[in-house]
Amino acid sequence: MPSFFIRPAKIGFAAILTIVAMQSAFAQSASYEPPVTLLSDAIDYDVRADGTFSREVKASYRINNDQGVKLLGQISSGYSTSLQELEVIAAYTITKDGRRLDVPSDKIMLQQSRLSANAPTFDDQKVKTIVFPDVEPGAVVSVHLRKTQKTPLFPGAFSMFEEFPRSHDIVSATLTLRVPKALPLAVDAVDLSGGEVDSGNDDSKLWRFSIEHTTAHAPELGSVNLGDVSPRVTATTFPSYEAAASAYLDRAGPKAAVTAVIQAQADDITKGIADRRAQAEALYQWVSKNIRYVAIFLDFGGVVPHSAEEILQAKYGDCKDHVTLLEAMLEAKAIHSAPVLAPWRCRLVLAVSVA
Repeated sequence: MPSFFIRPAKIGFAAILTIVAMQSAFAQSASYEPPVTLLSDAIDYDVRADGTFSREVKASYRINNDQGVKLLGQISSGYSTSLQELEVIAAYTITKDGRRLDVPSDKIMLQQSRLSANAPTFDDQKVKTIVFPDVEPGAVVSVHLRKTQKTPLFPGAFSMFEEFPRSHDIVSATLTLRVPKALPLAVDAVDLSGGEVDSGNDDSKLWRFSIEHTTAHAPELGSVNLGDVSPRVTATTFPSYEAAASAYLDRAGPKAAVTAVIQAQADDITKGIADRRAQAEALYQWVSKNIRYVAIFLDFGGVVPHSAEEILQAKYGDCKDHVTLLEAMLEAKAIHSAPVLAPWRCRLVLAVSVA
């Protein structure tokens, strides 16, 4: 399931750039040339009091070599059809000889997300892919997107994460974050200039960050995740990890209710087993062997599990569904447990207390 410091679905530049860069890791040298150069990038968040927001991006990239052509000859951006809207406001190529070629509407393709292309993951994500004309080394591709979060993942809450990857040169990039003054927000920035500034409006607060003239780092085999060492900004309305956990449990907790069906199944699995630790192990082994992994991320399905009884009847679920079912079965045998949200990418595990 996704992290509580939600990365809004966005142009996947960072991840793609990392992969492409690593392909050339065996040929590192002092003359390393990144596939693209980020000429300008303006990211603007406009957050509302209920946690909904818009994220607008204006970005221009110069294509440096053939890898860059493969990388950004097309740009894809995903969005949830139930929770978000995505507009392609402008997209065009500036050719080597200075001509502007706008991307025609029939070259902005709508696809099902790659996550849904192969079971066992199903979601309501769509992907808009912009196919740029006349892309070659020396050309510049530009895009202007606006994504609107129509419904927050957690009621009244907002979180964001942006990184400016070290895998390419950056000429200029800015990030602006505007929120209502009444909305509490914790903001953390690493290796960027700026901070909170005068919003010019009594009803809002404003943060502005920037980075300029950075040089790409050649890829390193076995290095840590690029996001751990790149300039980045994180913001959230959650005041603590406990608050984030509470927001999850508000909706997930009731899903672990012990029903008559759950009780009967737990009793059957532990029949003839008196030791409580052995009971817990038997329940764990049964869920592991009998509930297959299938993830359904529709609407709030990415952060809210199905009910334990639904999971039991379907015989499948994702990580939080497995935890919810096991939690309910343990409780049916008076064995107390608690779900634990653990990075990376917020894997959900269960802490069990056996007296």
